[in-house]
Amino acid sequence: MSRMPAIILLFLLSLPSVVFGLDDWVELTASCGDGAAVPTLTATMQVTSELTASWVGWVVDRTTIGVCEPAVQVNGPHAFSAVRTSIGFSDPTVVAGRAYEYRIRAIDAAGNRFYLGWGGGDFPPAFYETAYATCGDAVAVRGTLVHAGGRIGIVPCAGQCWLPILLLADLPTQLEILIDTVVVVELRGALGDNFEGPYLGSITGWSIPSGCGSVGTEPVSWGALKATYR
Repeated sequence: MSRMPAIILLFLLSLPSVVFGLDDWVELTASCGDGAAVPTLTATMQVTSELTASWVGWVVDRTTIGVCEPAVQVNGPHAFSAVRTSIGFSDPTVVAGRAYEYRIRAIDAAGNRFYLGWGGGDFPPAFYETAYATCGDAVAVRGTLVHAGGRIGIVPCAGQCWLPILLLADLPTQLEILIDTVVVVELRGALGDNFEGPYLGSITGWSIPSGCGSVGTEPVSWGALKATYR
């Protein structure tokens, strides 16, 4: 088994007890459309299932990908409702050139956060409590390329709060020689999320840093990569 499926499995197993059912609706979207520097988000919530009694509502938290800092609340709190409700908002506090992860979290009266989850079996019609925004030319992931169950994944640089990523986009030909090596790459593009975890749906640029702690350089030629890493 490659390392990437194991990382995704551990990510999924780390989630708390599931609570949502097939009649519920949880959806969070984020976008930096038309080159906007500030992401716009929409959170849609409908909860008919019986929730943990101590939960008083939900919030949207933001973390900066690749930066080890506490999550920041950017919206809420809101009460759970059996009527489907959508709330639109923006996040003007972001910093240009960074990728961000947004998550809907349940909270109790003390402000403690809890993961949301589904009730087993089939998925609800919509259960997307995580969304990503990459405004501007931001690095989405930094790490090493690995084979991951017929696809390519990225094992993130340790201790830097990057995410393990599956590639749904085509890997640039120049980087194929680096799969299953220790060479660190940086990829830019649009992040998304599904039941397997975060993925990179498009690649708009890439670079080769000298290591996990370095800023990436400009892309090098195919010939130079072959000569160095063959």
